[in-house]
Amino acid sequence: TGKIWKHSINVAELAMALAKVEKVKCDIENYSFTAGLLHEIGKMIVLVNLPEMYQEYLLKLEADNRNELEIEKEVFGSSCAQVGAYLIGLWGLPDPIVEAIIYHETPSKCISKSPSALTFVHVANVLVQGSVEGYIQEIPDKLDQKYLEEIGMLDRFSKWKKILMEFDLENGG
Repeated sequence: TGKIWKHSINVAELAMALAKVEKVKCDIENYSFTAGLLHEIGKMIVLVNLPEMYQEYLLKLEADNRNELEIEKEVFGSSCAQVGAYLIGLWGLPDPIVEAIIYHETPSKCISKSPSALTFVHVANVLVQGSVEGYIQEIPDKLDQKYLEEIGMLDRFSKWKKILMEFDLENGG
């Protein structure tokens, strides 16, 4: 749980920093931070409430060369993002936060096609995951290029990578 929490703090702070650089409205900055902080809440719910199933998920993730979402759906019956977004929706948090949580790994599936908290959480999540693994590819495999192109922001990615380099991921931003 500590690893997930640290990751979430890093994503939240980076998502908010990216939103600030893009000079979006203040509410998008705030939604980006909140959604970044909560984007893995579904994983936490499963880990705490279904530890045996979560262990099975981790073993399959390590053994299989399949997509994480496929394995989540196979083991849990839905994605962790869906579980988290459902809970956040029940809590009554704003729709842009729910949207960012449910689509943070698959933003192209979202109907909305404008820069939003989803944009910054998706990119921050990809960058933080990539940097934790020790490198950042020119364009990481998990980056939804189609989505960024649809919203006219794919060309911003190299600038966003530079912002990541200024972050202290060990200490949460």
